[in-house]
Amino acid sequence: MKVLYDKIKDILLRDTEKEGESNDLSVLLRLLSIICIVHYFAMIFPLASTGNILMTLFLIFSIGIFLGVIIFTYENRTNSAVWLFNGLVMLICGLLSFFVGWEYFFIITAFSSILLTFFSIKIPINHKLIYSVATGFLLVLYCIGYHFIPLHTAPPLAIEILLTLLNISLSFCLFTMIAYAFYTKFMKSEEKIVQYNQRLEQLVNTDALTTLWNRRAMNEHLSILINNHNKYQTDFSLAILDIDFFKKVNDEYGHGMGDFVLKSLSYMLKTYMEGKGHVARWGGEEFLLTFENMDYEKAIKALEELRARIEVQEFSFKDVTLHLTITAGIEEYHAGKGLDQTLTLADEKLYSGKTSGRNRIISSYSE
Repeated sequence: MKVLYDKIKDILLRDTEKEGESNDLSVLLRLLSIICIVHYFAMIFPLASTGNILMTLFLIFSIGIFLGVIIFTYENRTNSAVWLFNGLVMLICGLLSFFVGWEYFFIITAFSSILLTFFSIKIPINHKLIYSVATGFLLVLYCIGYHFIPLHTAPPLAIEILLTLLNISLSFCLFTMIAYAFYTKFMKSEEKIVQYNQRLEQLVNTDALTTLWNRRAMNEHLSILINNHNKYQTDFSLAILDIDFFKKVNDEYGHGMGDFVLKSLSYMLKTYMEGKGHVARWGGEEFLLTFENMDYEKAIKALEELRARIEVQEFSFKDVTLHLTITAGIEEYHAGKGLDQTLTLADEKLYSGKTSGRNRIISSYSE
């Protein structure tokens, strides 16, 4: 049974591997046509039993046309298939209303063709509106013709009930299928928009080389930290970190080695700062670190541990292996100092560390 189901599914979804409106529309047309084929095939028997031979033969002919609609969708003629499907549905609804009766919900099915037309993005909007107005006008003519040209004969009660149930079922299936197609298409579009926005936000907030936050993203995060500090008195400290003699690495080993060092060190920083705070590339070989929800002494100890790890780390690129050191200045944030002064003090401590030998952490205590 599963093999048969997979086979049918494969046939219905054939040639839809590539995303696109025409593929979605092709699958929808195939499903709608299959529903119509089953429905009108079921109607052949009650109509034949009432002696309505002309409508019976027309429904048999219509089943063949619906098969043609399906074939069109496999031949990359989807727009032609839409108009063929719509025209056939309108014709069937009109003839059934004239020859069988207006009261059996035949005409309701015609409105599904308007929805199908609007589902296609390749049909110009003015054509869609014209078709919608023309459909309404045609249905009015059907109504007038039904009352002034009496061609219908009342079938037995059992046939009346069967026809009514069949056409309610058809309208339900067609409208539900088209509504589900609209929903699926809408959700796909929403998902693509969300993914695009996430990607755009990532590009805007991420340093291209290191994949760390850039200044913009870090400044937004600092605003949140300051707001939390003012509301809940949460502690945080800022550290500016610089790679010692990084220019020498570029000059002696090339920018390939320099980029490798920046990416490798960035990964170390990001991994180490998980659970402690965040890190951003602040510019060139400088990085800004936030030590959050910990007092100044703990932040200094954590930064010193990071410096020691970097000192013993080997950076191997091609046939070159290097040992690097970092120098950093760290300052605790206080509302009285503000962000700019805190960053300035951390930067001054970094400069002090570089002028006093490098490979060290400079804090208010060490000064």
